[in-house]
Amino acid sequence: MATGVRTRAALLVAIASFSILPQARASSILDIPTGARPAALGAYTAVSGDLHSLYWNPGGLSFITRPEIGFTHTELYGEARLETLGYAHPTGFGTFGLSVNYLGQGDIERRDRSGVRSGDYSASDRLFIAGYGVRAGRFGLGFNAKFIQQQIAETTASGFAADLGASYKHDSRVRLGVALLNVGPEMRWQSGDSQLPLTLNAGAAVSVIPRFMLSADVRHRFFDKKFGLGLGGEAEVYHGFLLRASYLAANGSMAAGSSVPALARFNAGFGLRLREYAVDYSFAPAGNIGNTQRLSLGYRF
Repeated sequence: MATGVRTRAALLVAIASFSILPQARASSILDIPTGARPAALGAYTAVSGDLHSLYWNPGGLSFITRPEIGFTHTELYGEARLETLGYAHPTGFGTFGLSVNYLGQGDIERRDRSGVRSGDYSASDRLFIAGYGVRAGRFGLGFNAKFIQQQIAETTASGFAADLGASYKHDSRVRLGVALLNVGPEMRWQSGDSQLPLTLNAGAAVSVIPRFMLSADVRHRFFDKKFGLGLGGEAEVYHGFLLRASYLAANGSMAAGSSVPALARFNAGFGLRLREYAVDYSFAPAGNIGNTQRLSLGYRF
């Protein structure tokens, strides 16, 4: 039974994330939320103002005031794992950021047309990001350049993409953000071309009372023609200890991925702030195919 569950989970990730099917949308690594705090909140376009801005809204890079390094380990369904390492450095000319990301699937069963097993193969994604953000008064503008590489068995494909983002910080309580992600040409496979997940996000974050924040994102994926909504909250229940929860909704199942159970639309997590150190954890249940867990570690110099 456990082996069957792992096999189904691997197939879900492989099909939904690695674009095995011809004409499927390209690069799953661009679809998977990065960072434990953003994943637990479910809406981070306006919140971004830290290292996670590299993945959610490069305009938020401009609000980083101290050099920051961070690592996130993500356990997905089956044996899939996402590892992310990033660094952001503010200067007098703006903030620069770099990130290296690796998504590994592990071994996946290979079967012929009759369903007979004929060995195993592996699949993986690599993503490299270079970002820049500059501040203009209350506004922050940013840009990312991305290089994506995918491998499925003996076949590989690569491509380039860009992100554009803007953030607005009215005061310490109200923030707004908008980001256009994954602008780029199709990735070419032997079986045909596949599109990048071009997405427009717009969000708002409001601190209703001290130590309590609400955030919301509206998302539109152009080629899927799907809209999504993310709603989240964060409360500092004790000095340096934060609790988070969110819900993702969409027409179709965009919010949680086309092959992921609806239960995975719920996310929760917590965070610890210890001077220059940050530890964050998030959890999303997904029924009998397993759960998604993220652990982020950060340090500000």
